[in-house]
Amino acid sequence: MIESTLNSLEVEAAFEVRDTCLSKHLRQADRIIMQLYDEMLRPHRLKSTQFTLLIAIRLQQPVNQKTLAECTVTDRTTLTRNLASLARQGLIQVQPGTDRRVKEISLTTDGHQRLKEAFPAWKKAQSQTEELLGKTNVHQLLAELSKISIKFAAT
Repeated sequence: MIESTLNSLEVEAAFEVRDTCLSKHLRQADRIIMQLYDEMLRPHRLKSTQFTLLIAIRLQQPVNQKTLAECTVTDRTTLTRNLASLARQGLIQVQPGTDRRVKEISLTTDGHQRLKEAFPAWKKAQSQTEELLGKTNVHQLLAELSKISIKFAAT
């Protein structure tokens, strides 16, 4: 009887996680949407994560790695790996800043060009997403996600 009760609780807990876990549902939606953006950006030899990282650099350049990690909510190890990939492609340059311990990151001419060429593909992915979800829903979702980011950043 005890084992039956435990199994019943485990099944109930499993259903609860499956049906209500915000992390699970966000990750699933993220993977689905990323596949669409990645597919559109593939001809430009970029993944959606690389594209958005290049955009973050473009908006703040030159930017140091610590600031870039904070604004993209990326741990330093992952960011270092992603930056190395972009540097190998010749899309960014990493140079010592005025303080030699701090590296400054900026786009190269090729990086600017790749962003310019890839932007219409990103725009197409964005339009398809808005078409599938509805423009109003996308704007509401962006507003809610922004609120979540602000709340969690404050903690």
